[in-house]
Amino acid sequence: MILYKKCPICNSEQLVGFAMDLKRKGPHISRVKCKACKVSFANPMADKKELEEYYNSYYEKDHYNSMNYQKIILEKFEEIENQPNQRIIKNIRYLNKLGRGGGGGIS
Repeated sequence: MILYKKCPICNSEQLVGFAMDLKRKGPHISRVKCKACKVSFANPMADKKELEEYYNSYYEKDHYNSMNYQKIILEKFEEIENQPNQRIIKNIRYLNKLGRGGGGGIS
């Protein structure tokens, strides 16, 4: 389990819990929101071992396959690609922080 005490985007300690999923099979999921930058994320986050256990034991593969998530994800990338440059520039600062090791990271 990975427990964040600071926001992985802006390093603020102003985290507020707001959602818990107690009905799902497998690991407990909680969400927090950073008051400073407004990003929401799972906290705690599953580590590699927990993710392997989830996908091997609890993950609903039939549901995943029926939802065509690959298509949904590709459509989301296309939506992002077609955003006005001003909106992309406004949001890129968060991605840059991740790339510099500001938390969790894009590799």
